[in-house]
Amino acid sequence: MVMRVVLILLFFFAGNVSAALPARYMQTTKDAAIWSQIGDKMVTVGNIRAGQILSVTPVAADYYAFKFGFGVGFIDNR
Repeated sequence: MVMRVVLILLFFFAGNVSAALPARYMQTTKDAAIWSQIGDKMVTVGNIRAGQILSVTPVAADYYAFKFGFGVGFIDNR
């Protein structure tokens, strides 16, 4: 009985891991502003220098998202 429970839990957690998107890394070619949603507004919260490498997720045609601190930042992909 215990073995069945362990096996079911293993399949449950293995399914969640395989569904996650792999990390995609990019290197910036020029300085870029970091935008984040603060309340109801999108504001500039920092900048990325040319040559830095980030783990990003494409979220829209014009933006990449990445995690920093406890939030999510966005940079223009142009």
